Amino acid sequence: MDYKEALGLGALSKAAGILAKEPKKIFYIVLFDILFLFSYGFFVQTFLNKNLEYIISMASYFSQESAGITREYLQKGLFSFINETPGFAKLFYPFLGVSILAVLSFYILYVLFQGLSWRASKSEQISISEYLKTFARVNVPWLILLLIIQSISLLTIYLNMVSERLGMPFPFDAYNAVIILSSLVLAYFALISYGLIGNQKKVLSRTFYIGFVRIFSIIPKYLLIILMFIVLFKALEYLQLFNHYLMVGIGFVAVMPAIALAKVYTNIIIKKEGG
Repeated sequence: MDYKEALGLGALSKAAGILAKEPKKIFYIVLFDILFLFSYGFFVQTFLNKNLEYIISMASYFSQESAGITREYLQKGLFSFINETPGFAKLFYPFLGVSILAVLSFYILYVLFQGLSWRASKSEQISISEYLKTFARVNVPWLILLLIIQSISLLTIYLNMVSERLGMPFPFDAYNAVIILSSLVLAYFALISYGLIGNQKKVLSRTFYIGFVRIFSIIPKYLLIILMFIVLFKALEYLQLFNHYLMVGIGFVAVMPAIALAKVYTNIIIKKEGG
């Protein structure tokens, strides 16, 4: 294997060739990605913003003066603290309700629009209903892991707010590093699974097998796409120095097709790696 294949340059060239021959793929991938972004902003982000309001309000229950009482209640357990603090409970339970709505809306919108987007990036012929069913099933464990990561992230933000009010140190940066690393690992395996849909029946088991066995072959190819986006966004930052509207216009025209290229490229490299 030469360096072009090892770095994924050959696969990237092949992906670009596929999109050049079938420009409708770019149209559909970009269309469904935009629909996902708009629906995410309208539904999911609304719930997340409300959650942040609840977090800030719940953090306001803690102060230097109430530190002793707070520690006494928390030592009994979170739900004991909630039950003995009616005002806090009025915020905590709606927070849980909004969180559930955020999760459900995210999952439905992600499966629908990102499922259609990834299907459009595939070269294999597979029916929409069959692909979406598989995409929905494959994303269940990724959603669970994402929820755990996001819950830790929210808890970290909350504990950081509380620690500031109580005057206690909190290793915020260390927790953030763990959260970012966990998110990258999740993305690594999720992308492999998306590349396997339509090629393998046992997608998840094959995902972990390829993910571990072929890790040193896949990571350089992933890094190529990351590098491509870094260069692209750096170029857009440079354009912003001259004209903000020009940057936005060129950014939209360049970034969305780049995402389409990345998806087609992912399908190609995962298929080559054993998919």
